[in-house]
Parts: sequence; structure tokens; C-alpha cells
Amino acid sequence: KLIGELELLINLVEMARVTGVLINELVQHAQQYKVLSQLCRACRDMDYLIPYKHKERAGEGSPESSEGGGASYQGATVLNAKTGSYWSPICTLDFASLYPSIIIAYNLSYETLVREPGEQAEADKQRLRTLEFDVSGSNEDQVGGAKFKFIQSWTDPDGREHDGILPRILRRLLKARKDAKLAMQGQTDQQMKKILNGRQLAYKISCNSIYGFCGATNGYLPCLPLAATVTAIGRDLINRTRSLIERDFTAQHACAATVVYGDTDSVMIDFHLPGSSAKDIEQAMDFGQRAAQAVTKTFPAPIKLEFEKVYCPYLLFSKKRYAGLMFSSSAQSPEKIDVKGIETVRRDSCPFVQEVYNECLEVVMRTSPPDVDKAISLVRTRVSELVEGRVPLVKLVLCRPVGKDGSKGRAPHMELVKRMNERGRNSPATGERLQYVQVINSTEKVYRTCDSVEDPAFAVKNELNVDYEWYVNNQLKNPIVKLFEVLVPNAEARIFGHSSRSMGSGVRLIKHFQPSSNIMRNYIIKGHKCIGCSKSVTQSSAQSDKPPRILCSDCEADKEDHVLAAQASLIETQHSRNALWKQCQLC
Repeated sequence: KLIGELELLINLVEMARVTGVLINELVQHAQQYKVLSQLCRACRDMDYLIPYKHKERAGEGSPESSEGGGASYQGATVLNAKTGSYWSPICTLDFASLYPSIIIAYNLSYETLVREPGEQAEADKQRLRTLEFDVSGSNEDQVGGAKFKFIQSWTDPDGREHDGILPRILRRLLKARKDAKLAMQGQTDQQMKKILNGRQLAYKISCNSIYGFCGATNGYLPCLPLAATVTAIGRDLINRTRSLIERDFTAQHACAATVVYGDTDSVMIDFHLPGSSAKDIEQAMDFGQRAAQAVTKTFPAPIKLEFEKVYCPYLLFSKKRYAGLMFSSSAQSPEKIDVKGIETVRRDSCPFVQEVYNECLEVVMRTSPPDVDKAISLVRTRVSELVEGRVPLVKLVLCRPVGKDGSKGRAPHMELVKRMNERGRNSPATGERLQYVQVINSTEKVYRTCDSVEDPAFAVKNELNVDYEWYVNNQLKNPIVKLFEVLVPNAEARIFGHSSRSMGSGVRLIKHFQPSSNIMRNYIIKGHKCIGCSKSVTQSSAQSDKPPRILCSDCEADKEDHVLAAQASLIETQHSRNALWKQCQLC
């Protein structure tokens, strides 16, 4: 059922069709294997040979042969974030398939890189048109500081121009993806729609993997000059986009456009509209589409800047961390609260923190004007629930990936793995995720986090007390304060008070909270279900010393039928288990 819901089989089949890789190899190998397969097929069709990569080539002077040297190159540009809260529309423009488009537009490929640039003969200058790129980086260890020259086009004796191998592969993939998306629009058969969606997704992943394939220093066929050139052009494009919007577009349309943030392939623009009404949002959408068209005209095809969405309101906390109420197609109704990099989408926060953060965002984003006082009151109420032990244990469970043994430091969850092994319990393997809760450790004189994490099942069984103070100070406080810092001054003092002083609503950040010994039991109730209809079966206090009931009052009349059906189901399950166990032994 899970395979069907996630459409894994459909996506694997379509990926195999696109990349020319067998399905079992897709599962066993990483992304580079798929790119190499496509590269081999393209080279075969074009009568090219792929060089065998020797480790001895390191030191030849080319940056791509740096398996042991740790060479790198400067990545994408992240524009400085003008942090704060924006209550007028913020427009987002996005480059469509930026890195694949750069490779196509500038004909970047293995064989178009001029590896030993020198003086060209006059005949070669007429036949080969080259372009030089400066990929200077700020780090001396980077491949930056160099200039790389690529052949933009070359003509054969018949006068025909030719592209490089990588641009050819990408053109084919992008066209095929466009065709698949067009076919989806007119498709009524849901199964066929899923297949086409899996196909366009496979094309998208394949396109975006080619740049990474070239930039992997320990990969099958690295080419760092190419990867460095792609990111250098990308940095130039994002900076030129900001300049064109703030200077030229502002002058032409008599509006004060300001780029408040930009990251790799997108920019967020404040057009300084007077309000946040539907009319203002429509105006921002119109300005965004005009700006995208104006900027696109200055870049070589197929590089294209597109209007993506409008945020209103928009909270910008720092680089790669923001939240906004998103409008993409209609200015009348928002689609969702879109968040990036904050606690609601991070896996290192417990569900309780995510829940409180989401509730605050809902209050701030969906009330006009934003009701910040209501959001602060909500936080205080939820903190009270936490310190009073009224939050279910399941909402306080944290999750971390298990690393290799011998890692530096004493990671709390790794210490728990050791304790679980000492108890003879099966602990998660390397790479799996371990669930744990923070408890009060009364056996240690000095408080250490690594000694106070525990397996939730063990904590319940041994009636350990949850360290609610730790959850307030280390899980909830920092993200909530960062959220409200862009909304009100002195956010920490307004919400949590100063240190252990009383907060405005009477809630205190306690230092030694000792809940009752059975507090976890309040949230875990052992129940029984009817084997006939699955309804809950309650046990009376008079029957507490007797075996639990297996049938509800409605099913008691047909007791024999239900018992026989349950026995038949049990036998069938045992047969299935035996067959699976036999298969396991064969492996």
C-alpha cells in the first residue's frame, strides 16, 4: 500500500526509461550512475570516447583531478537578507532550470573546455568561437582565481554548427519534460496522469543532476572548471537581476522596487505598494510578471526568469529562513503558509514546538491587522500546559540520525544507543533515526544532557519524569523569540520574562519542577478492541482480575462465528510469516 501511495514503482520505471539504467541498479547506485549512463549513450551516438579516469592524473594541473587535494570552488550567491516583517506584498521571481539553462546557453561541456589556452590560428578563430569566464573566488583553496575558456560553437567542413555533449543531453531532457507536462494537462485517466508525472519528475531530476555530476571531485568524471563556471555565471545572473530590477525597472515603471532577499536562483522583491489588499496583491503579480519579462530579454536563451508567487505578509528572519502567506494564481485566496528553514519544517524539533510555532504563524498571518498580542498569549498558555504536565508524551519525542561509533564528542542520542545496547535491547543501526525524550536524571550530581535522554518506552515503563524546563529553554524558547523579534521589540522579555522572573500571565520558567511520579501514565491508556467490529471494549472495575473481554455487547450473540474467524485469520497470518521467514533464510 505504501509503495502505491508513494508511486515508487511508477517513478522507478520512468527513471529507468529516462536514464537507461536497470531498476535494480537505480536502487543500488547513487545519482552519478544515472548521469554516467546518459553520458555514455550520448557519446555512443556522437562517436565520442569517454576517457578512463586514472588516479595518477592528479597533479596534472587541471582542477578536476583533485581527488586527494580537496579542491573546491565558490558556490551560488545568497543575497543579504533585509530581515523584518513585510505587510505589503513581496513578489518572488525564479529562474527556470537555472544551471541546466546556463550549460545550454554557454555551451559548457567536457569537450568544449579549452584545457591549454593558447594563441589560436586565424583559421581556428573563424571555425571556433570561444568565450572566457572569470570564476574568481574569495578562498585561495578554491578553484577560483582562474579563467576558463569554452568553445561556444564550432562548424564542420559543411558549415553546420554543433553543440557540446552536455547541452545536447539537457536540451533533449528539457524538451521531453515539457512534452510530458503538456500531456498531463489534457489527460483524464488518473493512472496515466501518475505515469506522466513520474516521467516529468525523472526528467527534472536527471537535468539537475548533471551539474552535480561535474562538480563531484571524487565522482566518475569530475570537471571542476565546468562546475565553477556554472556557479560563476549563476552568481553574475542573480546580481545582474537585482541591479536591473532596482535600477532599470524602477525607472521605467515609476515604482520603488527593492530586492529584499535572493538565493541561488530566486529573488524576493518589495514594490512598496501601499497596502495588503487583493488589489495590491494583483498589482504585485503584474509588476512581477513585467519585471521577469524585462530581465529575461537581457539574458541569452534559454535562460528565463519567471514570476512564481507573492507573499503577503512576509516574515524574513535571516538567510534561508522565512515564512509568508503565499498567493500564486489568485489574489483573492491564499494557498498556504509557505515556510523555509524554520522549526515547522526541521526534523530536529519536537512536534510540540512545531505545533506551537504553526499556531503562532496562523494567528499572525491570517489576521488583519496581525494580532501579535493574541499570539503571545497563545505561547504563554501552551507553556503553562507544558510545565503543568498536560502535553502528551508523543508530542515531546525528538528524533536524530544514528551516526558511526567513535564520533567526536558525546552526542546525547549516541549515548542512549550505548545504554540500549548495554540493556540488551535492539538499537537502531547506523543511518536510522532514533526517537528519545529528555527526562530528569536524579542519579547524576552534575546535570548533563547526554545522561538525561531516554527511550520513550523505557521512560514510560520506569515512570521517569520529563524535564519540562529543558523543553522550554532548549526547544521552545529560541525559535519563538526569533519569530517574535521581527514583530515586536523586546520579544523575549514580553513572552518569557527575565530569567526565572514571573511572566506576564503568571507562568514561570521554573528551575526545579518535580511532576508527580505517575504523570506519564495519564496519557497512556491500555485498551482492548472487539475482535468482531474493532470497537473499544471497556472493562468494569469488578472484572479487573478477570481476562479482558474480546467481544463487545453487540457481537456477543455471534461469539462462535467471530472466534472462528479470528482463529482462521491467525492461521493465515502464521502461514504468511512462515513463508517470509523461509525466504529470509534463503537470503
